[in-house]
Amino acid sequence: MSKAFRAQYKREISERLRKFGEELYKKGVIRDKKPYEEASNQCLKGPVPSVKGVNIDYANSWGYTLNTVMFTMGQANQPREIKPSDSSVDTIAINAVVIGNYTEDAVVTDPLSYLEFNIITSGKDANKKKMVSSWHLDRDLGNSINTNEMHPLYHFQYGGRNLHLPSGNFEYGSHLVLGTPRIMHFPLDAILGVDFVLSNFFGRKREGLCKMPTYTSPVVEAQKHLWRPYAYALANHWSASFNPNSCSWQSNTVCPQYL
Repeated sequence: MSKAFRAQYKREISERLRKFGEELYKKGVIRDKKPYEEASNQCLKGPVPSVKGVNIDYANSWGYTLNTVMFTMGQANQPREIKPSDSSVDTIAINAVVIGNYTEDAVVTDPLSYLEFNIITSGKDANKKKMVSSWHLDRDLGNSINTNEMHPLYHFQYGGRNLHLPSGNFEYGSHLVLGTPRIMHFPLDAILGVDFVLSNFFGRKREGLCKMPTYTSPVVEAQKHLWRPYAYALANHWSASFNPNSCSWQSNTVCPQYL
């Protein structure tokens, strides 16, 4: 691919990140737009994030680090069904490292070579004791020692690196704790990750944002960039060729996050 193609490719992603961060901040969704400004600049000007132990063609890659983004919380934004019931959530935050390939729409190929995306929630119980919960999505590195377990290329896990089980003879009550399964999932970047959090924790806020092209346009473009090749690759297992008019199963029913 030409130098001009790659420059335009990075420019479009960079601009999308910058405008998306500005919109989130303007609408009071996040506390600070600086992480998006930094990610936008890094995507455009480099350097690509350096990741140890992963074979990446840095000369032909783009990427960015999204430093911690805090969502704006309040009593009205408290998630439902919190346990313990006397607890409250102080912060919901995300961070990410994204390294991508230069791809064309006409070719179905993996758009990313590295992905790490985290959701971290923290709060306190009635005694002001700090509590935390976390989810982690990444692109499998392909170097797992235990080959008996399934490792979907992109997978979600509860816990991740931000949760650690107590050591010693901790009393778990009737809670049986197992290693969390790796759940196959669409890739999530700095844009789609926000839409995921809003969909699951701030549904009313997302409903309002989805009426605004300044929110929906970057989400649609990110879905097209990351989710379309993912869906096509899965469909290709059987056959990617079918008549769309014969499909009565609506995509928005399968995945309500489609815009």
